[in-house]
Amino acid sequence: MDSFSISGHILTQPRLSSVPACVGGPSMISTSNYPARKYGVRAAMPGYIGKILVKELSGGKEELVFVKSDYELYERKSGEVRGVLEEYDPGLRMGGLDEGVLDLEPYLELLLGGVGVDVRGGNEGDSREDGIVDWSENRHELIRDIIWKRHGKLSNATPSASETAGTTTTTTTTTGVSAPQSINNPLSRLPPSMIHKTAQTLLQTIRRKVHAITGLTCSAGLASNPLLAKIASDIHKPNGQCFVGPSQQEIRQFLHPMPIRKVGGIGRVMEKLLREGIGVDTVGDLYEKRAEVWTSFGEKTGENLMRICVGFRERGGS
Repeated sequence: MDSFSISGHILTQPRLSSVPACVGGPSMISTSNYPARKYGVRAAMPGYIGKILVKELSGGKEELVFVKSDYELYERKSGEVRGVLEEYDPGLRMGGLDEGVLDLEPYLELLLGGVGVDVRGGNEGDSREDGIVDWSENRHELIRDIIWKRHGKLSNATPSASETAGTTTTTTTTTGVSAPQSINNPLSRLPPSMIHKTAQTLLQTIRRKVHAITGLTCSAGLASNPLLAKIASDIHKPNGQCFVGPSQQEIRQFLHPMPIRKVGGIGRVMEKLLREGIGVDTVGDLYEKRAEVWTSFGEKTGENLMRICVGFRERGGS
């Protein structure tokens, strides 16, 4: 979610959208809106410092507005967001109140052929319009009921033809789509370009629905695993999305130019050790100097850093 806490307050106090504002007080800031971020005001910053930054950098024209925390509001809006996201993945994993990780592949499997859709044949690279996909609310409800039943959250849904035929659903991809792992999977018969295009349209649909229900905007990353999706979700904030292709070349083109601090799992201490000890500034440097990194940090830390620089956090990849 984009500036989740302060955005919740803006719904009832619209004036906060156009002035530097934050949730917190003089001692500590929990989050700030985008006008405040222009002046360097960030979460975990003492509020009095944020106030000084805004006043000095605006030439005294603006002043930081403090808003008192309202946890009841945050929990209610988070519940609304969860309600939307679970329609597309009942196995949704929430990270706090304002972040979710979805596996979209089961939904796409049904959307692109798992419930009796006639998907046109063709070669990869063919130009296709999204119009060949049924984006109606009725179809969404049918797909939602099927995937909810698979997760044991719906007892009275009618099985689809694909379920009775034993269609295989893969769960290796989180917030994205990788190569289907079974020839029985409808996605395995489709051009990857079509799958990726439809996945991006699906993600836009989800984001629009979140906004329609909650009044809040969200940014998202679409990738082959949670690490990449998390990084990608920050690229086009606020209210945007970013797609990272599944090939190693696409992953490296996305990751390697980034400062190492942009990657989850590398904090200030590790950043300092890598930069001052080995001369690593970017993820690409981390990859190029992987032998030195492994020797300097040992097997456990070295393996974790190697997984980060190739875009796979968890053992076994995805």
